[in-house]
Formats: sequence, structure tokens, C-alpha cells
Amino acid sequence: MDARIVLAWLYDVCSSSPLPPPYSFDDDTPPRDNSGDSDQDNDPPTTPRPPVTSAITTRSRSMLSYSLAQVTAPTSFPRSPSRSSKSSATGSSYNRSTSPVKQANDLMKLDKPVYANTNLSRPELQSKMQQHGAGDLLKKIETILRRGYLPIELRDILDAELMIDDDEEMLYAKRPRSPIPDTRSLLDSSKLLFSTAFKSLFPSSQSNKSETHELLPTFLHIQSLILELDSLRRIVSTTNEYTNVVRAEASWNEQVYGRMLELAVLHVPGVSVENITRAHIAKEFLPPMSKHSKFSSPGSKPIDYAMVLQPFDSPSAGSDKNNDLNKRLTLSRIRSFLERLAYPSFNQSSYAPLCDMPSGIFIKTEINGQKTSEAIAQLGIWLSSWYSRVSEFPRSDESKRPALPVLPILQVTPASWTLRFAFDMGSYYEICGHISIPSTGELINAYRLLGVLRILANWMATDFYEWVDRCLKEARV
Repeated sequence: MDARIVLAWLYDVCSSSPLPPPYSFDDDTPPRDNSGDSDQDNDPPTTPRPPVTSAITTRSRSMLSYSLAQVTAPTSFPRSPSRSSKSSATGSSYNRSTSPVKQANDLMKLDKPVYANTNLSRPELQSKMQQHGAGDLLKKIETILRRGYLPIELRDILDAELMIDDDEEMLYAKRPRSPIPDTRSLLDSSKLLFSTAFKSLFPSSQSNKSETHELLPTFLHIQSLILELDSLRRIVSTTNEYTNVVRAEASWNEQVYGRMLELAVLHVPGVSVENITRAHIAKEFLPPMSKHSKFSSPGSKPIDYAMVLQPFDSPSAGSDKNNDLNKRLTLSRIRSFLERLAYPSFNQSSYAPLCDMPSGIFIKTEINGQKTSEAIAQLGIWLSSWYSRVSEFPRSDESKRPALPVLPILQVTPASWTLRFAFDMGSYYEICGHISIPSTGELINAYRLLGVLRILANWMATDFYEWVDRCLKEARV
């Protein structure tokens, strides 16, 4: 036990005459009287001392209580922040949160750098896409941004709602959209609704069930378009509400961004959208920094969504007459492929959905449009690590190795969705393009955006799927 406590206790309970106060064992410097200081914490004594007390002690001022306070008190009082203390605190915080890649330009510090070339002209971008086998993708996107993104089947509704003039007829698709693949719940409800309505409208009709069902696909198709229109209206309304009364990014993701992405993949078999805000890049695939950097790893922050291929449980699941079942992407096939890998994930993360589902489009959302450079930096780390991961896939013949695909990436803000493309250039990666698509504040823009997202979803189901299929075949799966 501390000697000061023992002396104080004896002084309080056993002595009728005063004992000398228990001095500190540190030094003999007398205490400074700060009672008159207006800012007494600015220059405290190094080791505070107790005042000399009278022989008569009270419970509130006992030597024991004072000594206990002295023993448990800090050796010095807190100081008002000075320049040095502020710097120290800032430096400590900085060291804990330091990341060498915070802005787009920092991506050049990677061992295999990522260059952001957002000033590339459209003809130059088209040429680059063509060289990497993705020229048709850009052409389709450029076309849908100008015309054909409104469903011709709903013209009677949209003409009035969007106030479309005769000279804007090109905004409508030239022909009806391909029939939407049947889904069990929608088909069952449509059959019931259609047959009930038909009997009510034409009670004396002699048509049989087969004749009635001939009209069912058309009815189902129109019903799906109406449901889509209703969903877009709600998204537009929510966008305007959230613009007027600020909401958190999580709310935008749930009510606006995520719903647009879900609409885009709704009728594209085998393609889905995953929220990956909880996914992290495995340390095995974090791109190394250049040898000139004092850091070995760039660190990373999660992004928000990935558009993925969703394997079917069996070759017959989700099939339709337009699909070659021998080329379906099955879960058993993917897992057989993963068994051949040292790290059991198709992508660069151990997050469960990303292990089995090949991801082809990365999406970063935000509510602050001023953080473009930070968003590109985060996307750059993700695409770099993805390329690093898939470059390790096994192959039977090096000369037949499938060329790494062009990766579309999306940066999303309340004002716009910006589409860029990433390329593997051998000694470096390059992010090119700046295709800005107006956001969902107006219905006509929501339709335009949906058209672009649907083209990307179909690219996932065709070109990207074919690349994945070649990777699996190279591993003899």
C-alpha cells in the first residue's frame, strides 16, 4: 500500500497532534497556489502537493481522502491545446487512417498503375472499345441515350404524361419490346386476372380456354410494362423527395439506386445485382504499391453494388427456349472450378455471394457529387484487384488464354450516373470515358437510364458470360 495512505490514515484516526503532510516522493518543489489564476490549467506544477492542514480534520477534508485522491490522480493536469499537442493528436489520428490511395491520381502509385483518362473523346473511346472487342456495347449505349428508350406499347399513356411532341417520336422504340420471360408468380396472377376479366366483359362468348390463353402473353407483357412504369414513377417521386430533404446514402441505396438496378436485371435470366457494402478485398489480391512507395498495400474501402452472373442450381433451372442448356452456368460447374483454385472465390473477395457469382460491373454510389476523385480511387482499387484475381485462373494453354474483358464501372450520385470503362493495357490499367446519364428526377430520364442499365445487364448475360464460360473451359470444367 502507498506510504502516504498509511500515514494519512494514522494521522486521521490516531493522532491528536498534527503530523507533517505526506510529501511526494518525486521532488521537494513546493506547490503553486493557483487559486487566483483565471486559467490555472495552462501552467500546472509538475507534481501537485497537498496544502498544510490544521490538526483538527473533518470528514470532508480528511488527510486520508486527500491522499487517496493524490494517489489516483494523474501526474499532471490536462493542458489547453497548444500547437504541439494539436499536431501530435492530428498526427496520431492521421497515422491510424492513412491510406496511400485516396484520390484518382494516387492510383498511379500502384506497382501496376491505374490511369484515369476521363478526357478521351467519344471517337477515341469507340476505337479503344473496338480494339478490345466491346465496340458494339458502346454503340448500343450511345443509341439508347438518343432514341428508342420509351416503350411503344405505352405511347397513349406516356405522350400525355411526358408531353411528347410529334417531332420526338424517335424517343419510342420502333417495335414492341421482346416478350418478357414468364415468372411463376406473375404468370399465375395474370392468368387469374385475365380469365376473370374476359368472362366479365364477354359473358356470352363461346371462346374456349385455348383461345383465351392465346391472348395471355400479350396481356402479361403489357402488365409488366405497366408495373415497370409504376416502379419508375415511385423512384422519381422518391428522388425528388430525397433531394429536398437530405437523406443518408443508405436510404438512397435502398429506395433509389438499388431499385433502378433491380429493375434493369429483373427480366434478364442469370443476371442479378448484389449489395456488396459489406464485402472487402482479400489481402491476397490487394494490388501492391510501387517499389518507391513506403507503403506495401493501398488499403481499400468497400464499394456498393456489383452486377453478377447468378449460377443456376441445375441446367434446367430458369431455362427458356432461347437458351442453350449445354452452356448454362450452373452452381456445380462454378464450384468445380473453384476447387481448382488456391483461393476458393471467383472474385477478389471472400464475401459469400462474390465467391460463386462472377462479377462484371462495379458500382460506387454517393450523395456528395464533389467526391468524384475519391470514388474513382475506390473503383480503381476494386478493378485492379479483380484483374489480379482472374489473371491467376488456370488454363490448359497459355496461348489460348481468354483476353481479360473490358469492365464497365458506374459512379452514381443523386444528379447523374456516370459510366466509364476499364481496360487491362498490359503494364497498366486504364479507366476511360465519361458518359453522364441524367438521374431519376424526371420520368423520361429514368427511362433513359433504365435503357442503359438494361443494355449493361444484357452484356453481362452474353459477352461477359461467354468470357466466363471460356475461363471454365480452359480449366477443363
